Amino acid sequence: MSENKNKVKRVLCVWGSAELICKEKTERVFELKKLCGEAGDIKCSAIGELPKNKNFSSYVEKSVIKNIDVYEKAILRLEQDINDVLNIKACLDSWVSFLKLDEQKIITLRYKDGLSWDYIPDIIHKSRMQCFRIHNKVIRKLYDDDIFESVFTAIPV
Repeated sequence: MSENKNKVKRVLCVWGSAELICKEKTERVFELKKLCGEAGDIKCSAIGELPKNKNFSSYVEKSVIKNIDVYEKAILRLEQDINDVLNIKACLDSWVSFLKLDEQKIITLRYKDGLSWDYIPDIIHKSRMQCFRIHNKVIRKLYDDDIFESVFTAIPV
């Protein structure tokens, strides 16, 4: 059960940090698109401004095209990762909405807000042990639910 519990916690960590993950990946996509544009400019310049040594200009052009291809593949991977994370988030948002209020609070405080177990009991007015029991119950529920396997396999990070 320990391995399964860790898998569920990993899914919940992705769910809790989905916005940050997507923001970082979106920024990287923007950077790569900018590099693609710059590489395209270099390609145009290389063809027009380089000496007419066919081998050299052909080599530069091929090199730039390879770089653009690498950038475009990285962009596609990042965009797929973003979609996967957003799907996980939507799926778990829906799943969490069906939990009892105390369960929702504990999972949200722990994984979205990133609070430690030192603070959660005080916030929800329960003992630390009760919080652990509720948390473990939710972890088991998520792992036993059919949603878990599809969500876990989609994690890109």
